[in-house]
Amino acid sequence: MNCFRNIIPVPYEVTPGTGELQVKDIRGYCLDGACVALKEELERMSRTFCLNWQSADEHAIAFRIDGGLKPEAWSMDITQNGAQIAAGSVSAANYALDAFTQMLMTAMRDGPSKACMSCGRIVDQPRFPWRGLLLDSARHFQRPAMIKELIRLLAHCRVNVLHWHLIDNQGFRVPSRTLSRMTEKGTLADGQYTRDEIRDIIACADKAGVRIVPEFDMPGHSAALLKAYPEFACDPRGAGNEICLSNPQAMSALKDFLLEMMELFPGSEYMHIGGDEAETRHWMQCPRCQEAMHSKGYADMRMLEHDFMTQMTDFIIENGRHPIVWTQPNGEFFRPEVMMHVWQDMRDPIRYAAHGNPMVFSLHYSLYLDYPRNFSETSEKWMFSLDDKGIYLCDPHYIWANKVQDRILGTEACLWTETVPEWRVIQKLLPRFPAYMECAWSRPEAKDWHDFSRRKELLEASAYFDYIRSAP
Repeated sequence: MNCFRNIIPVPYEVTPGTGELQVKDIRGYCLDGACVALKEELERMSRTFCLNWQSADEHAIAFRIDGGLKPEAWSMDITQNGAQIAAGSVSAANYALDAFTQMLMTAMRDGPSKACMSCGRIVDQPRFPWRGLLLDSARHFQRPAMIKELIRLLAHCRVNVLHWHLIDNQGFRVPSRTLSRMTEKGTLADGQYTRDEIRDIIACADKAGVRIVPEFDMPGHSAALLKAYPEFACDPRGAGNEICLSNPQAMSALKDFLLEMMELFPGSEYMHIGGDEAETRHWMQCPRCQEAMHSKGYADMRMLEHDFMTQMTDFIIENGRHPIVWTQPNGEFFRPEVMMHVWQDMRDPIRYAAHGNPMVFSLHYSLYLDYPRNFSETSEKWMFSLDDKGIYLCDPHYIWANKVQDRILGTEACLWTETVPEWRVIQKLLPRFPAYMECAWSRPEAKDWHDFSRRKELLEASAYFDYIRSAP
């Protein structure tokens, strides 16, 4: 069987060889240096197929780190004597192991005695350095064990960023000494992570090669915060969802909180601070905001809002991190060090690329996985269906490629959880995630929808997606 043609995501380059590797002839594995980190997963895989592989020097699956490769690049040479895999990092070696597992599983559908793998060479590397998933833990809370299960699944799927949405109107999920009134109570579900749980999740992500980008929304999406701290609102008697833009006490408290979160997430190079979907109603009725708007010569409250967000992004930069904000409705720009998160308007990339901002691409009608595959699923009334093909065909370069491709770092699928309690998270993700894997990893000229559908059907029949879901 030509197993090279059964991999998701489709590799960068495949060169078929001659001959076949008989699976029954493989004696075990050989792990050089840092690749010893793959031992546990290799043994799990071999136990699954009753192969009982052990360490071996010949007729083996051999892994090594090659410093000449890019960090996420890998190559695989399959001969009649085994497989030689070179990788730019342990994460890349894991990606190669997953590709080999897919090939092995499709070859073994009739059992090991007849299983064989085509000889040849694969060279692979990602199209985008940023391949993310946003998980909303602010609406419906997920237990730490489930977060770690998801991180391991992401690593199998070559997703290297977990964008962790932790604060919104419905919940405040991080512990805080600076905002000590915040509790685990939420409007849709209760729950708050402890410091030790967050450190454990970070350690799990580091081991899996997944970066965590925490998000702390402001100035909108703040009802949970304002319920505990009404003095941060324009009118404490009717706080609403928006922090007062001209309240120095609120600004100081938020900066202290961000410093605390930088300490809690020490390895998070990026800090997302939201910045979208704020209403202006309370600001328009606020004497302090009115005075601030006029004294700064601003024409409307959106300009004052931008001033607020500029102060917060500057503060993050001054403290050695990179801020991310959702693309803005007011037409204003941030300094080029601020990453813009594109979600609403397909014209945004051209605007922000011209200004020099890096971007991550999450256009809602292509990459919001809370949208239903079919309308038997629970969903918001305003949602439309999003099937595999809609995700697969998503390409952030499809308009003005020559102007935006150097500024878009990658894509991010988003799972908002207003209608998705914990037990539905994997159910919402996994059926469509293969399409996202290929969207985020593979070159557009290598993609083919009909061939992808064939590969996905074959891997489903071979139980590959059940296998990665069961990863310990």
